Amino acid sequence: MTLAKIISKLFVLNYIKNTVACLSTSVGNAVPNFDNPRQAFKSKSTADLIRACSILALCSQDILVDNALKLMRAGEAILGLKIFKAVMQKTFYGQFVAGETGPAVIRTAENLRKQDLTLMVAPALESDVGEKSNYDLQDRNLNEYLKLAELTAQGNFGGMEKPACLQMKMTAVVPTELLINLSKIILEINEAQKLKIIEKFSNLMMGVKSDTIVPGLRDELQVELIKASERLMKIGLKTKEVGVRLLVDMEWTYVNPACSAFASALMKIFNSESPAVCSTIQCYLKGAMETIIWERKVAEYFQVCYGAKLVRGAYLEKELQVAPDLVCQSYEDTCNNYERVMTQALEIATKAAAEKHFIIVATHNEETVKIATRLLQKLQASDHVNVAFAQIYGMAENISLPLAQANYLVYKSVAFGSLHQVIPYLARRAAENRAIMKGARRERELMSNEIKRRILERST
Repeated sequence: MTLAKIISKLFVLNYIKNTVACLSTSVGNAVPNFDNPRQAFKSKSTADLIRACSILALCSQDILVDNALKLMRAGEAILGLKIFKAVMQKTFYGQFVAGETGPAVIRTAENLRKQDLTLMVAPALESDVGEKSNYDLQDRNLNEYLKLAELTAQGNFGGMEKPACLQMKMTAVVPTELLINLSKIILEINEAQKLKIIEKFSNLMMGVKSDTIVPGLRDELQVELIKASERLMKIGLKTKEVGVRLLVDMEWTYVNPACSAFASALMKIFNSESPAVCSTIQCYLKGAMETIIWERKVAEYFQVCYGAKLVRGAYLEKELQVAPDLVCQSYEDTCNNYERVMTQALEIATKAAAEKHFIIVATHNEETVKIATRLLQKLQASDHVNVAFAQIYGMAENISLPLAQANYLVYKSVAFGSLHQVIPYLARRAAENRAIMKGARRERELMSNEIKRRILERST
């Protein structure tokens, strides 16, 4: 074969290969490329990359994470509020928090849209055992959620195909003491009795009351249950009205059974046509598979749609002290558990009718995301409307952006709130997401490579 024929044949083969590649990316989603920092960070300025790289490096240091709140309080005392606020807005606050006002929500949503990312609002509202104002702030938090639902809807640039999401923590609007007592009761009863309790919760939300709502619950907590149900109904009605998907976060093991039951009650009311309300499955808990199976069973029993956000779980350090027998003992065990739950969840979601089942793969683990995308390709469901991905705002851009560029639905969980409101929230998140912070080495490496490339390109 002559050299000309060899070159001609190679040209034809290359043309066919490129054509097939183009066709494969035009049908469904492309395969995300997580190894191209130039493409991944094309929407980021060099200053943004330098800030992100520096802050993520600092957040990987245990001494800073363990003393985050003390250091922030000390910084405010030494610098004064005005200077401290300016420093924080240019560093940690600016990296992980989008702002505190209504316009900030809209601006952030617009910036995300330009990167093909979708808004998921994460209010800095929560409480724990023994915290003051556990009862006092419930109604104010309710009003905050109602306002944020409106703002989230205004930032819903994806429309009905890519609805923005609002995360909700039960401890923000339901007294923690009530959640703990309900959880103890739920853990001691059988499945039929659990279904009856969920039905009672949904009836309460819709204004149907009875003398004894939950047997074994103290009278004063029965009253709190009625009030809490009214708050949850108002949030559910508002998010449904404005077209925002409501994501119920799970929290600690001692409140989760009640949180799950309330989430199922909300699904019973609002999920008749689509997964308007979704639960959360914490895969650092050994029983994560049993939880998602049970919640799906409840949805099927009430003949409604089911949705869930799959997370590794942010409360591992505390739970190792509180309930060591319930949690995975290592990050590797958690990853294996997550992938097991995720595989089954994606297989079920992709077989369900469009917009009748919804799974959000919320992870910062690149290998887990690769497993998910390969599975979706194998199932020939890479563009399925029942599946999405999610990462935290200010982190994992090396995962979020390639996914979005490959046409997957990707959410960024964005915190909003004033500096004083968010400082404790950020400190808590830093401690709880310690493994994520340390695992950001890959992201920092890609950012560093892109920064170096840009500097060298400008100098030549």
